[in-house]
Amino acid sequence: MKESNYSPLLVAGVHQSTEAYPNTLYRVCQLRSRLDAREVNFPMWSTTSGGWKSTRSPIHTLWRAITSHLQVAWAIGCRPHCNIIYIPYPAPLVVLLASLLPHRPRRIVVDGFISLYDTVVNDRKLWSPNSLLSRLLYKLERHAFIKADIVLVDTSQNANFYSKLFNLSPAHFLALPLATNEVDYVPTPYSPSGECCRVLFIGTLVPLHGIRTIIEAARRLASRQDIQFQIIGDGADAPLLQAEIADLVNVTWQQRWYSAEELSREIKASDICLGIFGDTDKTQRVCPYKIYSYSSIGRAIITGNTDWLQSAVGSALCPPFLGVPVNNPSALADAIAFLADSPQERIRLAESARSFYAKHLSNAASMQLLERLLFAESNEARRE
Repeated sequence: MKESNYSPLLVAGVHQSTEAYPNTLYRVCQLRSRLDAREVNFPMWSTTSGGWKSTRSPIHTLWRAITSHLQVAWAIGCRPHCNIIYIPYPAPLVVLLASLLPHRPRRIVVDGFISLYDTVVNDRKLWSPNSLLSRLLYKLERHAFIKADIVLVDTSQNANFYSKLFNLSPAHFLALPLATNEVDYVPTPYSPSGECCRVLFIGTLVPLHGIRTIIEAARRLASRQDIQFQIIGDGADAPLLQAEIADLVNVTWQQRWYSAEELSREIKASDICLGIFGDTDKTQRVCPYKIYSYSSIGRAIITGNTDWLQSAVGSALCPPFLGVPVNNPSALADAIAFLADSPQERIRLAESARSFYAKHLSNAASMQLLERLLFAESNEARRE
């Protein structure tokens, strides 16, 4: 429902509004439908499968990046009466350009749930922390966060981490659940088939996922003919995965991009869904998008017992997910075997996961928080 008492809101960026970036796609849709936001977008790249892959030459890609940012800066400048601007990922250069305009928006709210520096340098280790490019990227992102009024991240753990990493006040970062696809990922009651227990993992095979831990757990369960693993996705650890599963008959791997509709069908057909088990620092801080998808539908979930999970679940007597130590194939295998032998526990976890999603991760929950933030700032602007 649109509210007429909100300040004019502009969504501006170089983002991609496709299923490859669901948080961007569905957040922008929410802002347009509920807050009557206007959008100006000049996508810096285009892909349907995620990532920054481009079939264009580096020169063409660079030129498109430059022109996209200049176009969006011009579009923002042509709207001098905009009180609030929301900048989706990737935001740093758009933030800096917007902050330099003669009529700077009263409030700049930034989607910062993916830090470029943290991803490239700390998590995926593509650049050395001491390299010139790393230092430039750090300064760029930190300066952008300084210029923003609010930086939105997905968990309180990420908020604290970014505050320390970029040496900024913790109040600068606010935790907000991701926006998700609730068209395809709809609640679906779980009924054990009584036959083979199907264990599903979906992911882009990045380090925080801990794909080696999953494969080693599958190896330990190779003698269990009633447990079958399905892996869907592609990414950096694909060569490792291909080598490790060569002799495993209980693992199938679909190395292609699935649509949200296809992923929904696979989740609904599964008995157990796997989260993240890597030993990276980032693993401890995030609630991955796959957890949103699994729990939105309602399936039994096993994931790493991370800082985020412990904080989210607290001392609940009946936790919504089954947590295991990260980077521990034996513990993961034991948890999978336990659930494979306990259909009633799978039903309980499926129901608990769905309830947890509705209360803490749903679009309604996240949008309520975001509206409160924007509405408070709108009132403040009128009082000045």
